[in-house]
Amino acid sequence: KAYFFTRSSSTPLWNYTTGNNIRSISISANADYVAVASEDNCVYLLDKNQGNVLWKYESSNSRTFVMFFMGRIIIRICE
Repeated sequence: KAYFFTRSSSTPLWNYTTGNNIRSISISANADYVAVASEDNCVYLLDKNQGNVLWKYESSNSRTFVMFFMGRIIIRICE
């Protein structure tokens, strides 16, 4: 599960369950988006307010990592 907190509370605003263990999480520079790479071979882009899935990318294997860089999402798939 991925949990999203504010700095002022230890209670999560929301959480999101992927189909397997999470490999990496990245938050956009403006903190509007959360990207999650999971061992279910998917990368999810979530909105920060509700944790709704904005899009889902299915990769070729479970060794996938994600990060934001210069306003873009970079997905690294290890072969």
